[in-house]
Amino acid sequence: MLKVKQQMEAEAAIETEKNKESLEQMESADQEEKSEISLAATKVKTSKKAAIKAKAEAEIKAKAEAEAKAKVEAEKKAKEESEKKEKEESEKKAAVAKKEAEAAKKAEAEKAKKEKEAKAKEEKHQKQVAKIQQELDSFSVSLNKKHFDAAVKIKDEMKEEGMEEPKFLINTMDVYKKQFTFPQIANNDYAVE
Repeated sequence: MLKVKQQMEAEAAIETEKNKESLEQMESADQEEKSEISLAATKVKTSKKAAIKAKAEAEIKAKAEAEAKAKVEAEKKAKEESEKKEKEESEKKAAVAKKEAEAAKKAEAEKAKKEKEAKAKEEKHQKQVAKIQQELDSFSVSLNKKHFDAAVKIKDEMKEEGMEEPKFLINTMDVYKKQFTFPQIANNDYAVE
């Protein structure tokens, strides 16, 4: 039994050694695996860091591009607004100039119209004054009341129209003096009365 016991102990020792070896192999495999895992983890960390860094760089680049694009768009928008503002101002200036031109043209037309009316009124006044003078001359020659009434009627019409009234100058004496060839005869008592 001793042999069996020794054999069992030997087998147990062999088995223990095998177990130790397999444990060592397992441990070395574990360590290799752990080192591979740590290496892989380091690679993953490194790749993650690289990815994060690349992502951050891409974000920074995208942000810079977005800012540049926004700046260009803002400048474009400001330029468009300034052009629009300039266009509106030029349109306003053109409208003001047009209004001023129309107002000047209207004022000129109104002035011309007033001048024309004044000229027509003056011509009418002169005609009526001439007519009054003709009627008064006829009255001075003939002493016919019809001519005097016609002159008074024309004078009243002129007054109603707001025209300046002419002076009534009856020159019967002058007409009679011209009729005589000798002026001294015109001073005769009968002629003077």
